[in-house]
Amino acid sequence: MAAITLKNITKRFASAPSAAVDDVSLEVPAGAFLALLGPSGCGKTTLLRLIAGLEHPDTGTIRLGDRVVAEGHRALDPERRGVGMVFQSYALWPHKTVARNVSYSLEIAGRPRAEIARATSAMLERVGLVGFDDRLPETLSGGQRQRVALARALVQDASIVLCDEPLANLDVHLRDTMLATFADLHRSLGRTFVYVTHDQAEALALATTVAVMDKGRIVQAAAPVEIYAKPANRALAGFIGRGSLIEARVAGPLADGRVPVTVAGCTLSARADALPAEERVTMLVRPEAVTAIAAGGADALRATVTGQIYRGAAFETAAVLADGQRLLFDRPEPTASGTEVALAVRDAWVLPEA
Repeated sequence: MAAITLKNITKRFASAPSAAVDDVSLEVPAGAFLALLGPSGCGKTTLLRLIAGLEHPDTGTIRLGDRVVAEGHRALDPERRGVGMVFQSYALWPHKTVARNVSYSLEIAGRPRAEIARATSAMLERVGLVGFDDRLPETLSGGQRQRVALARALVQDASIVLCDEPLANLDVHLRDTMLATFADLHRSLGRTFVYVTHDQAEALALATTVAVMDKGRIVQAAAPVEIYAKPANRALAGFIGRGSLIEARVAGPLADGRVPVTVAGCTLSARADALPAEERVTMLVRPEAVTAIAAGGADALRATVTGQIYRGAAFETAAVLADGQRLLFDRPEPTASGTEVALAVRDAWVLPEA
């Protein structure tokens, strides 16, 4: 296992008006699973390529374990960094068998033939490809090809495994299966993973730490539970998960991490890290934190249903509050538009000030 330390990393491309990676600093503990999450063009793949050595930073330092592998324009070659790489496109040799694709890095490293055979066989078994040794990539499904690419990256005993949107080309069923494979391999091997994705479900399911990027910078880096429950700003709150951004008014002091707020004439208790300086605040309310109740008390919001979307486990229900704001909540049954409901809000998060 090896830790990754990024310090003040910046990378610019001549054709772009702004930096692809802009003064990024990040500590990744040995054995962690880091997900780099963000929309297309946010810099996450460039950051991964900088760690791999496929790009060189303009400024800053990259340390893998106890080795400095890049410092400004001085950088160690990719093959000397001790990392494995899993690409979105699989990048398999079409003319080589599954076994030869997996064993190739060991062959060019000059490992003994018997050792190569043992390591290749063991890794194919670990990724669920026993009996596929002599198959060519063209005969495999997308999920099977990705397992070959993963086995090839892991067979090298690389302490760091870098994955560039490895599940983007798979359908939903195969993606779920491969998520379980990645999670199991991380648990059993204990290697440090860095996983680039634009899919928040993948990031939240796999990572020990999620680093959300935007415009070349890291907006927030935290455990998945914290990213979901306590997003750092309005943009991140809208990007991660489902939810409603509700304008409210502070109605009292902060106590034990909670502050009273009023919405549409109703007083609620919301989580907050600090007492907002402004009276008006924006809070995030997740659908699963809202429940329709039979009768409304002083702490119940009055609302009118405006529509529903069936999501399998529940009906995602949109309602408009008395002050015109829109709130999402989940209901187990269909509800007609125009139905008046009383809503109890169990949890809300006051977004930190920008």
